[in-house]
Amino acid sequence: MSIDPAKAVKVIHQAFKRYETDPQPSSALNETADSISTEIKQGTEMFGVYDNDELIGLVKCIVNKEFIYFSRLSVLPKN
Repeated sequence: MSIDPAKAVKVIHQAFKRYETDPQPSSALNETADSISTEIKQGTEMFGVYDNDELIGLVKCIVNKEFIYFSRLSVLPKN
């Protein structure tokens, strides 16, 4: 199942919201559905975790023969 970039950015922003007032806020807060779509087209893979068809967590990965790079591990905060 591919992850909808609009849903992915929603999870990323909620997961990183606590960093928006830091002296150097996380660049995760600058992600957009378009930027995620571009990354996917360039080979970034995304893996998600769902609860009753709702995306609640994800991680972006770049995979090649030499390494796997993980980024934007994002989990919805508990309300």
